[in-house]
Amino acid sequence: MQAELSKAYQKLDALKSDAFSHFSGYTDEQLNTPSVPGKWGALQHIAHILSSERMSLKYMKKKIQGLKDAGKSGLSDRFRGWLLVMALKSNIKFKAPNVLEEPEKHYNLQELFDLWTRERAEFEAFLNTLNDEAAHARIFKHPVAGKMNPIQALTFMGVHLQRHLNQAKEILKK
Repeated sequence: MQAELSKAYQKLDALKSDAFSHFSGYTDEQLNTPSVPGKWGALQHIAHILSSERMSLKYMKKKIQGLKDAGKSGLSDRFRGWLLVMALKSNIKFKAPNVLEEPEKHYNLQELFDLWTRERAEFEAFLNTLNDEAAHARIFKHPVAGKMNPIQALTFMGVHLQRHLNQAKEILKK
């Protein structure tokens, strides 16, 4: 795997491992119960992340077919990526994009993480196929921030996951 991709992917995968370790101490009932009726429980946050990662991979797999037309990411992409990361690290609330699946009401922790592990393996296999040109090509598209390269995508995904893990942990404290 290209070096920058590998570093970003390792950070992302470590967050998944941390999440499983943290959530393993709770029952499925606790993990599915929202702190406020009508909101998500901890596992719905994880299901949202899975949906986001699944759609991101699907889009990148499609766009890699037209790599020559994708173009190389530049300064404006880095700036928009930075803005996205800063927004996610803030306390600003966001609504999930309509392109993502709405989480179900109940999940089993082990089944959800098994699915996540399988999907991450598919994601890693895709990343392993990317050369330096592809790693810097604009083949990822965020619904708000626009086009970025896979390295920027993984950075976004890590911050996005951390944000939802923090939210899930807050739900479990209540």
